[in-house]
Amino acid sequence: MEQNNNIKEFHTCPCGESETLVGHLRKKVEEKGLRLEGYPTCLQVIPAVMQRQGIPPIIGQKVPAGLVELDICMGCGVLRAVRVTMSEAVAGLPPQQPRPLFGNS
Repeated sequence: MEQNNNIKEFHTCPCGESETLVGHLRKKVEEKGLRLEGYPTCLQVIPAVMQRQGIPPIIGQKVPAGLVELDICMGCGVLRAVRVTMSEAVAGLPPQQPRPLFGNS
């Protein structure tokens, strides 16, 4: 596991395997002589923002946040975190629902 203050990287699965599905696919792309730019580095990214249940944060307030990057182990097939990034997010206005142009308003 590699770590700095905001990022933790997990290079090996508990089964001992270090190769992941997307890592394996990226190697195949590289073997074909293609550039890796624009290709994903993990299978899925899940945002995580800490907030109290049912109580929206105050606009402009900084709240703990992070990203969890997931991939599949090529050794045992388990879905696992390969990188966790911790940060802060600034609370903003929730997205507005557009009003219909015609009909009931």
